[in-house]
Amino acid sequence: MFYRILLVLFLSCMSMQTVQAGIITEEWSAEVYSTENNSFAIGDILTWQMTYDDEGTIAYVTSDGADGVIGTVDDYIYDTYDATCPTGVFCNRYSVYTNLINSTFSSIVEQLKVDVATSLQPTDVIEAVNRNSRYNNWTYTNGEQRYADWEIDDAYMAMGYYHATSSSAMAQYYYLLNGAQTVSNIALKNLTLTNVTQVPESNSFAIFVVALLILLSRQFKTRKERTDELLK
Repeated sequence: MFYRILLVLFLSCMSMQTVQAGIITEEWSAEVYSTENNSFAIGDILTWQMTYDDEGTIAYVTSDGADGVIGTVDDYIYDTYDATCPTGVFCNRYSVYTNLINSTFSSIVEQLKVDVATSLQPTDVIEAVNRNSRYNNWTYTNGEQRYADWEIDDAYMAMGYYHATSSSAMAQYYYLLNGAQTVSNIALKNLTLTNVTQVPESNSFAIFVVALLILLSRQFKTRKERTDELLK
């Protein structure tokens, strides 16, 4: 009977898990309205995702360091953006200000790079341009407004959603073509938040009940084994 009560408690706890906070993934779509040096066409619909902590209030900008390469040992935190109240510099301006955990911005930029590479003539010379010595990958929100900024080395993408009738995004890839700085870019409009997936919060009480069930089952098994030994 006692085990049945614990089982009911456990199932009840599992059913009461909340999804009010934690790591979320937003899915967005937008329409291309301007394009240059790539295969995208006006009217194309692009989609992307970004994952972040919807309770985050601090974001960091990372410097590439002396070697100018992101992800190496000499990288360091260049700047900090803080929306924590009451001491944060953006207190009451943004409800969320945090680094992106993951995003698919890079896949859009990668398509720009592929398009440039496939359009080269045999005599063309292309060189990399490291136009940004810092790595930006943050998002910040204020009510329904959404902003995101992703920038690394030769690539950049940003989005700004203000309300249903005012929004924009852009993606750019910088390079040297025959010695001249060139850019492949697209501009987007009509941003639409198509889906939000949120990871449920863990329920500590449910975890406690599971642990208690395991402990009691082991104790019951041990007592049964001892009883069986005495009866032999």
